[in-house]
Amino acid sequence: MRSIKKGSTDQSFFVYAVDEVSGLPATGLGHSDITARCVRTRSAAIAITMASLATVDAEHNDGGFIEIDAANCNGWYRFDVPDAAFVAGADAVVITLQAGGVLLSAIRVQLVDSTADDVYSEVHLSKAMLANKRIHTISTGVDVIKDDDGTTTLRTMTPTTSGDDEITVTPS
Repeated sequence: MRSIKKGSTDQSFFVYAVDEVSGLPATGLGHSDITARCVRTRSAAIAITMASLATVDAEHNDGGFIEIDAANCNGWYRFDVPDAAFVAGADAVVITLQAGGVLLSAIRVQLVDSTADDVYSEVHLSKAMLANKRIHTISTGVDVIKDDDGTTTLRTMTPTTSGDDEITVTPS
């Protein structure tokens, strides 16, 4: 299940379609062949108005649907979930897509208040604040790797800083 931050917009998903009898990838589906519904936690299912996308890399369009590549990606489609599916007030969303004689993968999304990117940004910001207020010394305890004889240097570890709170250790 994919996690998406509550209030997110312009979310596109890959869906897979197979023929319900043969099990082979279903190709040639268009937006008018699909019926879609969105169900949010403790809510009734709501119909999604389907729309055509001009190209696979077109801008997001709520309800947009397009086959990715019938020759090279059999059965794979792009579907643009309406932004209303991700508004605050629910913990999860399920989007179902249906077409006659075809089985399509459902989309399940957990709605969260923060994502790993939010946490990473906060850690990075905290690290930058600390680095600007204090002097930090990092010692790995290993700056030279020697051979068994104890005198022949095999590698020297040289730390360098890029100025963005990053230290790179380059063996030479």
